[in-house]
Amino acid sequence: MIAIRFPGFLARASRLAGLAIVGVSLTAAAAFADDPVIHDPLLPVHELRPASGGWYQPNSNLGNINFDLSDTGVAAGNWSTYKDGKPVWYYFQGQIQYTADAELGASGVIASVESPLASVVDGSGCLTCEYTPQQLVPTGDNFRIEFTSSRTGRFIFKGNTFPIVAWMQGAPLIAERDYSGDWLAVARFDSAQPAVSRTRHLEAIAHVRLEPLDGPEQYRFTATSMNPQESDKPSPGARRYRVTCVGPEKPCSMLSGGYGSQTIIQGPESMFMMLWIGRDEVGGSLFAEEDGDEGYVIMKENVSFRAYAERDRVSLRVSYSVESSSGTYEVILHRLPEGLFDGQYWQPLYWDRNF
Repeated sequence: MIAIRFPGFLARASRLAGLAIVGVSLTAAAAFADDPVIHDPLLPVHELRPASGGWYQPNSNLGNINFDLSDTGVAAGNWSTYKDGKPVWYYFQGQIQYTADAELGASGVIASVESPLASVVDGSGCLTCEYTPQQLVPTGDNFRIEFTSSRTGRFIFKGNTFPIVAWMQGAPLIAERDYSGDWLAVARFDSAQPAVSRTRHLEAIAHVRLEPLDGPEQYRFTATSMNPQESDKPSPGARRYRVTCVGPEKPCSMLSGGYGSQTIIQGPESMFMMLWIGRDEVGGSLFAEEDGDEGYVIMKENVSFRAYAERDRVSLRVSYSVESSSGTYEVILHRLPEGLFDGQYWQPLYWDRNF
């Protein structure tokens, strides 16, 4: 097997491509490289983006919100609603603010946007009338949207809050997405040790497969020193998957180092990585084993990974902070086209390196 080192290029390329990984453990990270060097600053987690397009609230008079999200994070669009019994259209443009990972766990908000509204005056009176340019006039009102996943959020206007959902992004309009299939797992680990003024960055790429789990929705936890929460197990109706690492051994092993007593892809004997995605496209992952006809036993010895699904990408992440160091594990799964791999790999490549 060939080991290749890419001095700086891979990190820059992966950041430009929006690739990152969560879930490599301290034990695994230490195994990747024996002589870490200083790397500053500590890399932030990849932003979690809301879906572009139409959003609405099916049981209210909110109307429809449509926006596009630029590469620079500007949300521009319009809101069609009602005022004094008549339809009105407002336009807006605002900068998306992505939530820091440390705040995400407390607020549940992945991103937000706030913008003044402008209404249209003048303009042509009909489709076939002579064209007259429209004029946009500020209304003096602002609105705010807080996104809690790629397809759910809260629309806040004049003290009123409306739950909203993205059009064509799942229930209630169409069937929920199936995330089974082959994926490219791009993983990274960042840690900081202030006492010795040192940071570390490690990364790996592997081919993984998600297979649906159809067992009973019943769960119990192994003996644990931690206090399991409801968020540490799949929510009712969540789509559940068994995650397995396929392909060359070395990249897979780099995703399989111990995180405390658990590993990333290849769990302890008899256990496997369970990934679940709820109806709001938010979920998590922990290690589990089948419990006969009783459902699943879930191991809860460490903090669980949070999962955020966005069409053909699933982001997994977990952060830790102890007295001597802090860090983030991030894994982003990118869906692979069906039939891209037939199991015959040309040349297994892997890397272990530091900055």
